[in-house]
Amino acid sequence: MGYCLGYVNLEDIIFYLRIAGQSSYSKTILFLVSVLVFLLWIYFLERLLFKKQKEKTIAFDTPGGRVMVSLSAVEDFLKKTCEGMPEIREMKPQIIASHKGISVSLRLVLNPLQDLPQFSLNLQNLIKEKLSSLLGLEEEVNVRILVTKIVHPQERKRKERTERAKELKDSGLDSDIPYRNY
Repeated sequence: MGYCLGYVNLEDIIFYLRIAGQSSYSKTILFLVSVLVFLLWIYFLERLLFKKQKEKTIAFDTPGGRVMVSLSAVEDFLKKTCEGMPEIREMKPQIIASHKGISVSLRLVLNPLQDLPQFSLNLQNLIKEKLSSLLGLEEEVNVRILVTKIVHPQERKRKERTERAKELKDSGLDSDIPYRNY
């Protein structure tokens, strides 16, 4: 690397390799250092490539054997569970499993509602109950809620109108309707 960057000459490298090759002690040290560098390279390469390939799972044992559930499946389950709630417009769950327990982070976009603290408490209890019954775990389930937006009904209607106008424009029907934008 030093040769490629211009810090070391090729003659210097050859000189030091000849000195290292003259005694068996320096040959042994050079060999051990080379093996160590190679093993470190393999270790970091393995951590870099295979860290992201591992599927995060929650595992538990049943009388029939070991069961592993991927965290993405649990996230989809939570989305489907809360899909029918009229208060929730959009939900993005993130689940982290550790030896301490399961941590659920919810990012929510809500429709207008009366009592946000009571709603969030009910939602946290519902999610804890559903996860405990789904996975059969006695571990603690920590549910954290982050409300990113509360959508106003007028904003929703405006968004629906712009989506409808875009659909009409894409279909080519937009030019056939006179005075449509008034």
